[in-house]
Amino acid sequence: MNVSSTNVTLVIQYRDSFAKAMTKNVIVVALGISINYINANLIHTFRKHQILNTNPRYILFIHLVVNDMIQLTLTIALFLLSYTLHSINVSLCCFFILLALFTTENTPLNLACMVAECYVAVCLPLRHAQICTVRRIYLLMGLIWATSAVSVMPDLFISLAIEPLAFFHSRIFCLPHTMLRNPHLIKKRDVSYVVFLVVVWLTILYAYFRIMIAARAANTDAKNAKRAMNTVLLHGIQLLLCMSAYVAPLLKQFLVFLFPENYTDTLFACYIIIQVLPRFISTIIYGLRDKTFRTYLAKDLICKVSIVTSIYLVIQYRDSFAKAVTKNVIVVALGISINYINANLIQIFRKHQIFNTNPRYILFIHLVVNDMIQLTLTIALFLLSYILHSINVSLCCFFVLLALFTTENTPLNLACMVAEWRHTTQSRVYVPLHLQ
Repeated sequence: MNVSSTNVTLVIQYRDSFAKAMTKNVIVVALGISINYINANLIHTFRKHQILNTNPRYILFIHLVVNDMIQLTLTIALFLLSYTLHSINVSLCCFFILLALFTTENTPLNLACMVAECYVAVCLPLRHAQICTVRRIYLLMGLIWATSAVSVMPDLFISLAIEPLAFFHSRIFCLPHTMLRNPHLIKKRDVSYVVFLVVVWLTILYAYFRIMIAARAANTDAKNAKRAMNTVLLHGIQLLLCMSAYVAPLLKQFLVFLFPENYTDTLFACYIIIQVLPRFISTIIYGLRDKTFRTYLAKDLICKVSIVTSIYLVIQYRDSFAKAVTKNVIVVALGISINYINANLIQIFRKHQIFNTNPRYILFIHLVVNDMIQLTLTIALFLLSYILHSINVSLCCFFVLLALFTTENTPLNLACMVAEWRHTTQSRVYVPLHLQ
């Protein structure tokens, strides 16, 4: 608990102003939505075209995209929680951290598999269809997750064995070293990740030189071999981006040395550089570089535009890009602000027994939670109306039903609050001993 207390103290000591915190959260949410929207389009294109979803290379690529989406969403969720709640339950933090560790260790393993597939395609072209079948690729993806599980799950089991039960019911500032507090676990995790990276580097170097030798052979297509060499080099760049987490402490120290008075700004810059940008660069460069994938992606985007333009009202009243971005930023900023205030009210309610044992405050917090759900739903639907325009009916049904629930809850909750207030007032006037 000493480590977690120190971290919370540092957060309070270097806490941002409200305006700066709002700006950072809006930037992070905007980047997250943008990157995940692009990645969602890549997944949609992959699922739509059989030439893509039956190709082992694109299956592995989309697996990497999905993995990066999960990792990005997790890091953004933890970033927002660090500003809204500051500390969360250890069990919930454990879920977030373990899933983040899974996706972190999946990335280099996925890159190694993509390099191996590229090597087989160039150096063993006659056996490529036999070796790299769709079934085997899906089994390989399962093996990637199983390998990560073998590396990550012992951390959980060791923590369950050595930590007291009360620790898992407490609240901490959610970081890997505050949840997995044993220093041996941290060393073990670093060693396992380094081993993964070394194995992938050896795979990349071996594949690159083998492809180079194959390119010089008379019976090999030099153009395809050169393209394969460039692809392997690109995987090397992706791996360097994965390794950026290891330079994070040095980068933080360097920035703190340059800007000692801007500690939180330094942490924010490191977060964007190390956690957010690699998720964008690694998938987008590869997806847009590939000619086949780029062609089908462009067709789908043109198709989407034609569908939208076929709807007269949407054309007539559609906002410009600048106006649409402005509206979405305003809505997201207002939503984060209101939910931040409401989250603080909930935290104060949960923290103090004088509130969480008082019927009036219980009804009030129920109303606050109800409003938070309703506000989040309406903002989500507002953003979806600009991003996707149309969504699946089942998903829409879920949103609308939940919105109707929260809408009808509000007057009923207010009626209960009025009844509680009236009862308390009458009790105070007529039966003073009733409240004792």
